[in-house]
Amino acid sequence: MKGFKIFAALVLFSSFSIAAFGQDTVTRSMSLNPYAMYLELSASFGQGGIIMPQPTSVSSTRSAFSMGFTLPYDYAPDTPLQLKVLWQSDATSSCEINLGTSWLSWGQPGSIIISGDFVPPGRLSASGTPAMVSEALFGISHSQNSSFKPGDAITGSLFRKSTLDTCNNSTLFVLGLSVIYQGLREGVFADGFEH
Repeated sequence: MKGFKIFAALVLFSSFSIAAFGQDTVTRSMSLNPYAMYLELSASFGQGGIIMPQPTSVSSTRSAFSMGFTLPYDYAPDTPLQLKVLWQSDATSSCEINLGTSWLSWGQPGSIIISGDFVPPGRLSASGTPAMVSEALFGISHSQNSSFKPGDAITGSLFRKSTLDTCNNSTLFVLGLSVIYQGLREGVFADGFEH
């Protein structure tokens, strides 16, 4: 009977730890320096961060930038990840900018590189008021059964598409980037124990 009570107590403690782990998270952000991005084709740096002019059907006029980051150790495994982009346009009338995914790779220790995607929120709607700052949230996803874990490396690229981009002769300025994630509260780690 004593052994049964100990077993029941362990099961209860384990169940409590799992439930607490699922609830004991908080939304956090990790800043990415726009001036640390790798620029491609027509993209450049300036006072407005990353400068991305309107592309034409000629591929060499396309502008793109690549980034990379490692998931922090307070990241709650297999919880949603988003890339937040702060941007503005010099367009003087309302229009839409098409900022899409070029590629995304996900690296996890002990596994091969896996491809994924930045899931765009749709086209970016410029208000027509120059220098008006807006934000866009891109989902970070993959098609594998395994899940994101702390310490994983994610690299990827965004580019400005010529198709469905109606902001003629206007420039997109990427002012800032950050990764939005669910973090474990202080003292709680993925193994369910307090530090």
